[in-house]
Amino acid sequence: MHGSGVAEPPLVGNPMLDIRAIRSHNAFYRFPVHNIAYGEIEIIKLTMWLAMKNKLLVMPMVVLALFCSFNAVAKDKGFYVGGSVGSADVSVDSLSFDENDFAWKIFAGYQLIGLFAVEGGYVDFGAPSSGNFKVDPTGWNAFGIVGLPVGPIRLFGKLGGIYWDSDVSGGPSDDGTGVAAGLGLEFELFSLGVRAEVEYFDALDDIYMLSVGATYTF
Repeated sequence: MHGSGVAEPPLVGNPMLDIRAIRSHNAFYRFPVHNIAYGEIEIIKLTMWLAMKNKLLVMPMVVLALFCSFNAVAKDKGFYVGGSVGSADVSVDSLSFDENDFAWKIFAGYQLIGLFAVEGGYVDFGAPSSGNFKVDPTGWNAFGIVGLPVGPIRLFGKLGGIYWDSDVSGGPSDDGTGVAAGLGLEFELFSLGVRAEVEYFDALDDIYMLSVGATYTF
């Protein structure tokens, strides 16, 4: 209650937050964290990592979005294929291992009606090494994708899973399954597309991949 005698709307559950409440240090802690699903937590982790470690990638994405027209045109329905190259950051916490290497992937998907698509592919995270220790992780993944067209640019987020396998120098191979998530944008011109994205894979301990690539829609 302020001096005017008019009570401010509550912070939690009110879609129109007062700007003073947003600036308050207590605003974050009053967010209902218990309502966040596991997959949403992975996307939050991905976004925080991208913001902290890859500001140079975030800025071009924001600039491109600002310069685009807001006449939304959904991606054409149909089958598409693509490939990307980039860099993977691989972590093994038990060994204090955090190295990166050249990575690549190939994928295929189907654009459903509207803004939704399904996609699957194979990814090779390279063979990062440190001293005498080296890992060689690869994986098969599958995603559900939601895209938001902004003029010729399509912003998208994806959530799914990965089956991964890794050779470990000086030790037994390791494999498993885990959550996978991604954020990116794609510039589309007729059947061709160019995309940039960042992905998180719950493999080994953590793998983050930054990549650029191309797609072709049939």
